[in-house]
Amino acid sequence: MRSSVLEQKSGLKSGYIPDYAIWVESLPVLVCEAKAPSVGIVTAYAEAGAYARHINTASGYGHGVNPCNFILASNGVVLAYGYWDASPVDEINVKDLVPGSEALEKLKEFCGYTRLLRHARREISRLQFGRFIRPASLAGEEALLNSKLPPNTFAADLAPVLRRY
Repeated sequence: MRSSVLEQKSGLKSGYIPDYAIWVESLPVLVCEAKAPSVGIVTAYAEAGAYARHINTASGYGHGVNPCNFILASNGVVLAYGYWDASPVDEINVKDLVPGSEALEKLKEFCGYTRLLRHARREISRLQFGRFIRPASLAGEEALLNSKLPPNTFAADLAPVLRRY
């Protein structure tokens, strides 16, 4: 993926691609950024927000459509989560994310599958689809689809050569 002007200014050599992205109903709804423990959680969260912002604005979804709404960022010690255009909703210690813990339940409530699905469906309803035209209808529809092509003389000469391989 080629880098955009935004990416080139930030020093990225390749495309603006997050570490992980969760797609629901064919829309990217959540971005995850993973960093080393030596990197601050603020930096990780800001980068995740930048990825989400880039997906929402550079992907051509249109005004008011922001499928990439949720972000997670972790440096292996702390996990921060929130929305792409706001400060973190919460920061929790990764060691506290154990089955049955309050921290895990809050995280699941924030970005569990049901919530992601509800968001994706809301964003799909905001998408504006244009009128679709089948390419064949522009060139004669059934007559074109049912027409027979003459034999390809070039292919006839190549067929014996291709069969050897």
